Amino acid sequence: MLFPRNEELNEKGISKSIFSDPKIFLYEIIGMKPKLSIKLDKSYTTFPYYAFCTERIRRNVFIGKGHGTTAKEARNNAFLYFISKMYEKKLLFNIIEENKIGNHDFGLISKEANAKLDVLNYSSRWLALPKFEVSVSYTKIKKKKVYAVTVYTEEPRLEATGKSFDRRIAEILACVNFKKIAEEYHLENDKNNLLIKDWEILNTSNARKFIHFFEYKTKKGKTELIFKMKDNFWIALIKADEKILAMSPEMYSKKDSEEACFLVYALNIRKEMPHIFSEYIKELEKGNGEFLRPLSLIPTNISNKSLEIMKETISKLKNIQTFEKSKEIYSQKEKDLSWSPFKPSLEFLKQRSETLMKHLKELKKDKDHLLHDLLEKKQKLPIFSFKNNLLTLIKENPVCVIVGATGSGKTTQLPQLIFEDAILNNTGAQCNILCTQPRRIAAISVAQRVSFERNEKLQESIGYQVRFDSKLAKPVGSINYCTTGILLKQLQDLSSPILESVSHIIVDEVHERSIQTDFLLFVLKKIMKKRKSSGLTPIKIILMSATVDPILFCKYFGEEFPNKQAPSIFIPGSSFPVSSYFLEDIYQNLKNTFSKKQAPALFDKDTTSYIKTETAFNSNSYKEKEMEITENESDNHNSCIDWSSKNSSNQEELSFMNEKDIPDGLIATTISYIVKTTNDGSILVFLPGYSEINSLNKVLLSGRAGLDFSDNSKYRIYMLHSAIPHMQQEVFKKLEPGIRKIILATNIAETSITIPDVVYVVDTCKHREKIYDQTKCITSLLSTWISHSSSKQRAGRAGRVKDGHYYALISKNRHAVLTPASPPEILRSDLQEICLQIKAIGMKDSVLKVLSETIEAPSKKAVENGLQRLYSLGALDENENLTPLGTILATLPVEPSLGKMCLMGAIFKCLDPVLILAASASLRNIFVQPIDYQQECREVRSKLGMDYKSDHITIINCFKKWRLIQKNEGNISASNFIEKNFLHRNTLQTIENVAKQILQILVDHRIISYKENESEELGGEELNKYSDCIPLIKSLICAGFHPNIAVVTNKRLLRTCYDNTALIHPSSINFPKSSNKSLYGPPISEDIAPSGTLYAFGSKSKTDLSKNLTLRNTTLLNPLSVLLFGGKLIQQNNIVQIDNWIPFHIKNTENYIIYEFSQYMDKILTQIFSKLHIQSHHSQTDDILNENKSRNIIVKGVVDALYANT
Repeated sequence: MLFPRNEELNEKGISKSIFSDPKIFLYEIIGMKPKLSIKLDKSYTTFPYYAFCTERIRRNVFIGKGHGTTAKEARNNAFLYFISKMYEKKLLFNIIEENKIGNHDFGLISKEANAKLDVLNYSSRWLALPKFEVSVSYTKIKKKKVYAVTVYTEEPRLEATGKSFDRRIAEILACVNFKKIAEEYHLENDKNNLLIKDWEILNTSNARKFIHFFEYKTKKGKTELIFKMKDNFWIALIKADEKILAMSPEMYSKKDSEEACFLVYALNIRKEMPHIFSEYIKELEKGNGEFLRPLSLIPTNISNKSLEIMKETISKLKNIQTFEKSKEIYSQKEKDLSWSPFKPSLEFLKQRSETLMKHLKELKKDKDHLLHDLLEKKQKLPIFSFKNNLLTLIKENPVCVIVGATGSGKTTQLPQLIFEDAILNNTGAQCNILCTQPRRIAAISVAQRVSFERNEKLQESIGYQVRFDSKLAKPVGSINYCTTGILLKQLQDLSSPILESVSHIIVDEVHERSIQTDFLLFVLKKIMKKRKSSGLTPIKIILMSATVDPILFCKYFGEEFPNKQAPSIFIPGSSFPVSSYFLEDIYQNLKNTFSKKQAPALFDKDTTSYIKTETAFNSNSYKEKEMEITENESDNHNSCIDWSSKNSSNQEELSFMNEKDIPDGLIATTISYIVKTTNDGSILVFLPGYSEINSLNKVLLSGRAGLDFSDNSKYRIYMLHSAIPHMQQEVFKKLEPGIRKIILATNIAETSITIPDVVYVVDTCKHREKIYDQTKCITSLLSTWISHSSSKQRAGRAGRVKDGHYYALISKNRHAVLTPASPPEILRSDLQEICLQIKAIGMKDSVLKVLSETIEAPSKKAVENGLQRLYSLGALDENENLTPLGTILATLPVEPSLGKMCLMGAIFKCLDPVLILAASASLRNIFVQPIDYQQECREVRSKLGMDYKSDHITIINCFKKWRLIQKNEGNISASNFIEKNFLHRNTLQTIENVAKQILQILVDHRIISYKENESEELGGEELNKYSDCIPLIKSLICAGFHPNIAVVTNKRLLRTCYDNTALIHPSSINFPKSSNKSLYGPPISEDIAPSGTLYAFGSKSKTDLSKNLTLRNTTLLNPLSVLLFGGKLIQQNNIVQIDNWIPFHIKNTENYIIYEFSQYMDKILTQIFSKLHIQSHHSQTDDILNENKSRNIIVKGVVDALYANT
């Protein structure tokens, strides 16, 4: 028998598998499966098995035969014989080549199904289309038709070919080969990376949008899209007036032909009219990647009386002063971030250290029973086992990271360990520790706990400072707890006594990654460098967390260390062990315990579907998807071409991990299983939000989950959510023996609230997360998977009193791929305030540069958008310098636009209402939203709104009535008012506190003069002269929530500054009632607002339950309010435009008066802001507002004009 030589095989690129496995060689390399039969002939004792195979090739029949001791050996010998015969006839290599033509990587073919569109998009960069040529040939042996497809481009000159028996596959292979050649070409010739789907270059992702823009600009008539089939390929044509405008290449699918045809048409337009595309790109830049359709002119009739009032006001102003543009530019030099340490006398320090030493010795000798037990318990905390290691770590390093598990004692004990070590070394007076906490309640409670442990009152060596409350310790030898925000505020005022002699700064709970924490880390890093370069004693920086991988933080502060990482240490917790169970085991136990009759909810459609999907979830395939993304990014980087990504600003796409929520039937039956199989212990259930809590409660009470939970003698269900404040206290009450406590909660129970008797945790592993689109100013409230860190925290809730049990209603595979931690807030928040804060600290570098140096930097676009809003407010000038207005705004505890509203409230003598609004804007809804009382709640809101068509004025009215009742009738009547009107008690109290705080800041900065108890209204009578003027309040709302204005375009639809379509949120007073049962059905006729109707709104949001963009807290506006307070005004003949997007057609002939009046108003406001700033920085006591004649004239003119136009 003859066989091919090794050299021949190598030449053809074939592995030497003929003899090792002839079956694989025959089946896979040659691509043949001859008929095979194997017989056993016992008469042949040596080789009892005989194999025989045959196959017809063209007109010849080839035979293979062979004997063997086993059936496999006989088969292999027969196949070897068969192969040798083909080789003898010189057919073997021809057949192999033919097989190669049909032997494809079908995984690649599937993955590259859109390769032809990729090539079209690539070529479109040069305003051209690739050419495709198809040739046909036949194989020598089997005479099969072979398609060879060649694709080539003129610029750059590239060419590639693909072959297959299937024309579609041949074309895909040609395009795949072309992409490889293009990548190689750009690696050699082009240093710039190519983003194929760049929105500034025509491609299939933006061609249709460009065509719509072209049709809008040129007023072209409608085109017609036609489809044709040719040889099983689709061709799309665009026609107008029987003329073909564009035709797609032959494509594999109808959809692909449509996309290709639009691209061809777009390229034709651009080549003929290049200026149109330039205009299109400019519009996209304005709309953050979206073409915002211009509004129709809004017909506006300003009353003659209003115009006359404005005209008279202008005349009065001209008589009293001449306006000149202020030459003052307020520029703030970078403040020295290294403060001068507090330097008391050496004798004072010595005495203080001795006092601290004496107190410590007395503390340890104290025989008080409770105190003695407390000290013993402290010594048993895990942190004390690491005492020496911790103190050495802190002393020897400028910064370190301490990861302490829940119950380790890090928050209360670490500051004390440092403090006591200093006292024992006679340096207690030089030890001054600041410890930040993310929440005010934590700062207060920890300070109280530590002072109790030290057997002293607050404000001795232990203190705290939080918003609305300050009890600082003595300035020498102390531990002070404060919120992160308070410390950042102190860094704005470096003369603060709390920082004069700081020795240690401890940043606790860094894993929460709030925007303030991330910025504080940057500031501390800056301080470290400044102090080192100035030769000052370094402040020890200690980062602490319960659950975090310390590497990120260690590297961020790693510059000082040889290995480029700050040192870290882990301290275990003292909780009881917690057993974890996942869906695979839980579901099996549930089925074994409950029949379909007992627990129908377990077997319903939603539960069955979820179980099937979740148990089939493959962590490997998920990891492969992530790996595929990573590999694609890596490949794109290496090849200089990214074929698939978009640089769109759209952040609305959800992760493919965010599947539907866990069904109630599964959760309820799991609770039933725990109750049925155990005797005691409370059950804590984690759910995404209030609607899920309410829904699960109904299922539990229905009895469809195996047990009757409506029996109060056995079960007590608590719904723990901010919308049900009374239950937050009841949940802590101890129940009688035999009653099981079931708590349905959101992530509020993850860290903020600890329920001590919880033994069982049922976790849906979901939470509702706010995600802020930093380019479109949209807040999305999405139900997403929690992080691994949160899962660990939730499980830890079960191990407080004894061994706990954690039931995660997801598969083990899903749990394995949860993200390590939640994304940092700085990547999903509005950056206005942090941008202003950076400038208030006075850093020389640009805001963009500063934020680029934070631990995880936000995008350039997000920073630019934050800055742009500050420019439009007048808080920053074009060089990023703080303006006088910006300096004042940086001191107020509200976002900048609301701060400006507060100042304008003082200027326009309408202070009380705007303080209420500014204080309420960042808080939860003032109204409780009980699902069972939706209609009643809506009626109450409508009644309190007094038909002003304003959610904001409704809030003002609610607060004022509550305040009046509380003052005149007492707390009981005020509580009745709250319950009757579905109000949040805590929200009302917080509004009062924040409003008073803002007022006090205005007084402290000498912006206003006011004596407490001067009147019921905040600010006194003079500053509230026009507080009942509804048109003025609405105008100030318009200014305060700028640029949040919406214009009705069609029945329910509205247009905003950044969005073509939006809807009013159903919770708003202005939400149009539906004429049918559908929430967004056709509105009833009396609720239809005509096109051009104007609203101010508090915020925009999207949820995973509704993909609609909705506007929350809306206020109906008068056109004159928008003209005077809505933004930058541009006049051209009888058309006045606000901020380049809201066009008003003023019917009156004297419309120029509005423009002149608004100019006067803006100049006076700028002048007042400048004077107020100067006064706030000097010891002047002049009453700037009341002594400013121009202010009094313009305010009266505005109020009278607004009244006259209503």
